Order: sequence, then structure tokens, then C-alpha cells
Amino acid sequence: MGVRPFTVAIVGGGFSGAVAAIKLLDTAGGRPLRIRIIEPRPEPGRGLAFSTQDPAHYLNAPAKLFSIHPDRPDHLINWLTVQEEGARLAAQASGQMAEAFVPRHLYGAYVRAELARAEAEAGINGFVEHLRAEAVDIEETGAGGVRITLSDGRVVSADLALLATGFAGNRPNFAIGEGVAESGRYLADPWALAGRELTGELPSDGTVLFIGGGLTMLDALVTLERAGFKGRYVSVSRHGLLINQRREPGPARDFLGDTHPGTARALLALVKHELDAIAADGGDWQSVVPVIRGRLASLWAGASAAERARFNRHLRRYWELALHRAPGPSYDTLTRVLAEGRLTTRAGRIEAVSADAGGAEVRLRLRGAGESEQVRADLVVNTTGAQYAWDRITDRPLVTNLLGRGTVRPGGLGYGIDIDADAAVIDRSGAASNRLFGIGPILRGTRWEATTIVEIVAQATAFADLVAERHLVRRPVAPPPSALSRASAA
Repeated sequence: MGVRPFTVAIVGGGFSGAVAAIKLLDTAGGRPLRIRIIEPRPEPGRGLAFSTQDPAHYLNAPAKLFSIHPDRPDHLINWLTVQEEGARLAAQASGQMAEAFVPRHLYGAYVRAELARAEAEAGINGFVEHLRAEAVDIEETGAGGVRITLSDGRVVSADLALLATGFAGNRPNFAIGEGVAESGRYLADPWALAGRELTGELPSDGTVLFIGGGLTMLDALVTLERAGFKGRYVSVSRHGLLINQRREPGPARDFLGDTHPGTARALLALVKHELDAIAADGGDWQSVVPVIRGRLASLWAGASAAERARFNRHLRRYWELALHRAPGPSYDTLTRVLAEGRLTTRAGRIEAVSADAGGAEVRLRLRGAGESEQVRADLVVNTTGAQYAWDRITDRPLVTNLLGRGTVRPGGLGYGIDIDADAAVIDRSGAASNRLFGIGPILRGTRWEATTIVEIVAQATAFADLVAERHLVRRPVAPPPSALSRASAA
């Protein structure tokens, strides 16, 4: 007699959700498992980061770092070698595929291929459904499972759910004048630049103002350059800083050793001392990054709320610039644009954006300035990146419902959600769920670095191991679902 498979609902089918599904299938070991991926996009595995079709949008580190199977570090490299784009990538990296920067759309194809492989190898006991809708609410049931309401009115159930909702786009806090959105002079979504016709509202020799100066800004700049834009750019950010080029000098000595700096100031002093020593020896400052990153989880966990807030306020931007560096091909474009004198950076904040027939009018207050100034642009693009504070996300019903009912509570600094050591969601009363878990960017407040491929793969592996240990006991094999039942379930 067949046994009902254990069902896991994964809310979000971007990178986090897809890798979690892969790890679950690989860990199940032939035991009956159903995975429901709730994702409105047509292809699970891509999400926001890997849905771009611009071939000049790259992962920001070499291919050797991004296998989704850490025990097989050459897995991605071997996959790339047999792809149509493989020869070009290898040539770009002087024949060393391991050192190649992979286009993000191609990495998305790699994730999708692995999901298909994992499902095929699981056979009749690994059934993956893609429900093309958005989850708008999740409730734990008295029967010991979860009930998930979808945007199309369907209600689906599962034994447990994994929140893999990914990044939410940031919406800067400034006034937007009447008619600005309709004018096309302001893009809240930088990915809307892809395929945009650079005519009419954006002359090829006009001005584009970016709100932000990080990797999202670089993606937008690269897209515009590929489209033939010849005008000038203005990048406005809080510190007026630009991203650094990615280099791989290897880690420095373990200068932290057994020390446990209890404050952000103490950590900064240690880092500065090491940077001075590296500079004196003619070394590369980027060698300190892997040393700090290797200790960051324990440093964050041991920091008080006040010290976390201090780090976030004063040091966050510098750490992000050190960790999230630009891939070589994109940085080459940035270097050229800078050499041509077409990019200006300004430290300050945007107060308001309005539009008229001639373009956009931006009210800008420079850092340290007593008065605002007006800047004209043909197009203003929001490239500030992700919004981590859940209480500021107003366009996702799931977030509003979970917070409002107290099913979740905000994580540290108000970022994402609070979780325990197993990534189980903690509710308003402080109780950890045994049916609702989290992964990816929504763990920012409790784990800080929870957004990169390396961290997410580790989180997905830990979640799959937990599910296998607690729930996937050896059971009789269930009969294969019929084609009709598969279609009706989807």
C-alpha cells in the first residue's frame, strides 16, 4: 500500500528556493517526497538575479567559487565546458574556465538543469510541482501542517513550508511628483532598462542619474552602454563611493586569531592595523576580506544590538563594497566610462523627483550641505538594491499578513525575520515554529551575510539535512502519480 509523500512547500522559486529543492531531492534517498514550489515566474531557479537576459550581467566572482555542490567544486566548471557559451567564457579567462565570470542568465540555466537532474534521479518518489502564483498568506493548521493561500484563490497544504521570498526591491524615501511614473522619466525597477528603446525620452547623448553606486548601478550602466548610450551618468549615494574590482589575492594571515572584538570600533582597529601591514609589504587589501568573512557569522552572533546598529550605521557600506566587488568585464566598462569623463559621483541624498516635458528635475542635498540643489536628467533610475526591512515592504501581501498576525517577527535591526539556530521562524511571542522555516535574504537580520550563493547553498543543505533527519523516515515506496493527477495538482 502506498504512503502519502511528505510535502514541503517552498514559497519563492528563485535561487534560494530552487537550491533548497535540489538539496531536498538529493537528501531524500528514495523516500517519498513532494515539493511544491510557489513562484509566479515561468521558470523556477532564476528569481530576480538570474532572470536578466543581458549577457553582460555577470556573477561577481569566478566560476570556481559557485558550484552548488561544495563537495564537488568543479561541478559548475564541468557543466560550463559543454555549454555553447563555454568556449567564449574560457577564452575570456585566458583558457581557465575556473577563472571565468559567468553571465547570470547562464548560471540560472545551470540551477534549472540541476533541479531537473535532481527530480529525474529521485524518480517516482521525488515529485516537484510548480504553482505559478504568489503566496499571499500562510497559516499553521491544527493537524500539524501549513495551509497556503495563493494569489489566484487556490489554497494548498503541506507538512511544512520554507520561506524563500528572496529580495524585495528598495523604494527610496523621497517625494515623487505627480505624473512622474507615467512620464517614463523615473524607473523604480532598474531591470526595466533591458530592452528599453533609447529614443524619445532618453537621447543617446543625454543624462542618466542613478540613485545608488553599487553592483545594481553597474548592471544598469552596462546595459545602457550595450544599448549604445553615449551620454553622461551621475551616481548619487550616501557616501559617494563606487564599487571595487574583484581580485583574488588569496586570504591574508588570520589576523583575528583568538581575539573576540566586542565592538565595531575594536574590529575596525584590528582591520586597519592589518591593512597598514599589508600595504607596507606591497600586498593587496582584498586579502583581508575572506578572513573577516570566515568569522563574520560568529562576530555578528556575539555582537550586542547596540553594536549591530553601530556597524549598520557606520561600517555597513564599507563592508559591502569590500565583499561585493565588480566582475572583471563589467569593471572594464566602468573604467572606460570613467576615463571618458562620463560618470560623476556625488555623496548625498535625493529629496524629490519631478518631471516635465523636457526631462526630470531632481532635488539633491549633498552630504554636509546646508541647502539643496536642483539637477536635471533625462532619466532617473533607482539602483539602491534590496530592501531588507520587512515593515517597509508594503507591496507584498504575504509580508503584511505574516507580520500583522504575528506569525513572524522582524529580525535584528528590523531586517527580514527572526529565526532560531535551525532557521525555524520565531513568532511574535518568541516561540519557534516546527513547520515554518526561512532561507536566503530574509535571514539578514539574524545572520547578516545570508544573501550570497555560498551562504544560501549552505543554508539549503542544512535545511535538507534537518528535514531528512526529522521527517523522512524510511517508508514503503508510493506508486507513481498518474499524469492526470499530476496535471490536476499543478
